Amino acid sequence: MIERNVTQNLAGLQEVYRSQEVSNMNSAIKIEAGVYDIHIDEYHSGPGISRSGIMEFRKSPRHYWHKYINPDYSRKATSDAQTFGSAFHCYVLEPEKFKKEYFIAENNPFHGNSKEGRAHKAQMQLMSAGKIVLDKEDLDLIIKMNESLKSDYQAIELIKGAQYEKSIFWIDPDTELLCKVRPDIMHDDFIVDLKTTSDASYREFQRSFYNYGYHLQLAMMHEALKHTQNKIMYNFIDLAIEKTEPFCHGIYSVDEDAINQGVSEFKYYLSEIKKCIDTNIWPSYKTQTLSLPGYAKFEGAQQ
Repeated sequence: MIERNVTQNLAGLQEVYRSQEVSNMNSAIKIEAGVYDIHIDEYHSGPGISRSGIMEFRKSPRHYWHKYINPDYSRKATSDAQTFGSAFHCYVLEPEKFKKEYFIAENNPFHGNSKEGRAHKAQMQLMSAGKIVLDKEDLDLIIKMNESLKSDYQAIELIKGAQYEKSIFWIDPDTELLCKVRPDIMHDDFIVDLKTTSDASYREFQRSFYNYGYHLQLAMMHEALKHTQNKIMYNFIDLAIEKTEPFCHGIYSVDEDAINQGVSEFKYYLSEIKKCIDTNIWPSYKTQTLSLPGYAKFEGAQQ
């Protein structure tokens, strides 16, 4: 398995990648395919089409252009939910890194959007010395969630002895576009995706699995391993844990049909992104005939 620390290189590549995008990006960045040990911030800000990018394009090509190509786009601050999810992953998978990167703040006694609440946040930010600020109540929640996971030997076996939070880059051979994905827990013969959710029951998580494009994420891991290590991977497991008591979790082995559909969708959207890049045309929503939804059927019309 190829591993490099390329933090500085990615910063330079990002500038080239964005300049190519703005100027119609007719050719892809030539970066060596492989597995990289980089910080999550460099992964997100660096070059390459990710699952998040595919999800933006799935809304509309215009959404993708606005977020990833528009030179005037102002990147939004990380949401509380995103901060919590990243903190949970770091606490469970990389506890030593968690100690170095997170500052545990006193619980805010004021409403978060009030003048006093904003002042409290600002004070905690100053005290953090550049670390990521996490409220103590969120840490307490993370600890309880972790304890719930560690009480299940199956969950322990899925997590331990793996490579964590590695970044994989590869060039898609059909479109010559640079792509990237970041497996949470990577074993030699299977990959585990760790998810926090409001409901980890089978039916509800099945809905989340599709709506949030988790099948696309796993499909991209499938493609990444195929093109970087010549490995055909179909052994994917989603480990989903709820964020409220009693912190139940579900372990779901993802079937091959879901992975194959994800690959088909990923390749389709990638080819559509390539068309938009080549033409520099990024349309909004399609023109369609609007009908009432099925649930709006007027029963009186049948009488």
